[in-house]
Amino acid sequence: MIEYSDRVLTPYVDRCISLASQNNVNIRALQDALYELYTFFNKPGGGKLITSFPNKHKLGECFTFMLEYDWMQDSDIREVWAEDGFYCFTNIIATEDNATQMSQAEHMLSLLILLHLGGESLKPKIQDILVKSEYRPESLFFNREDYSKGAEYVIEQFAFLAAMGARPLIMQTPQIIHFFSTKYSGFKEFFEDILGHEDFFKLDPTKIFGKAKFISSVIESILKDC
Repeated sequence: MIEYSDRVLTPYVDRCISLASQNNVNIRALQDALYELYTFFNKPGGGKLITSFPNKHKLGECFTFMLEYDWMQDSDIREVWAEDGFYCFTNIIATEDNATQMSQAEHMLSLLILLHLGGESLKPKIQDILVKSEYRPESLFFNREDYSKGAEYVIEQFAFLAAMGARPLIMQTPQIIHFFSTKYSGFKEFFEDILGHEDFFKLDPTKIFGKAKFISSVIESILKDC
């Protein structure tokens, strides 16, 4: 299955990334390419193509592009894109072979951008998971504050973790924040606001990521049933 998804999806994934990386993005061409890629997932077995695709960083970037260059303007579809992108980045962070501090920082920065663009669209799924897990064994992943403050608070923790995890890359290339602030409206304010949560510095990052992996596992199980 891995070989199948790699062979089928890679040309479409690479085309989307190539178009998005151009200095003057041809938005219509990129939207068309993203739509062609999305059609593979919007059919029976499409979820398994996502879970079995080996380069989940690249695939996650494509879901981020879908959120950025949204041609559908449908809140339900944006939720799917955000969930699938979150799954891709969380999965690669957790499972990357021969991971380095810098490779993990790149994944974390990409996760941060996804949360900036798609955090609102992630709220319904995460809130649903919180509601369903509160009185079950899964509640061990979350604390009382998570349950009382809800999905937005949990997503803010993920954004904080991603911002801190991206620091080696940001320190090496300080202009990167300016670049993404120019590219994404409100990104600098989002980044600074997240790091302004002083209470988050007291949290155990492994526990925050444990929550992210649990949510990712729920999304993965849904994808495998699609």
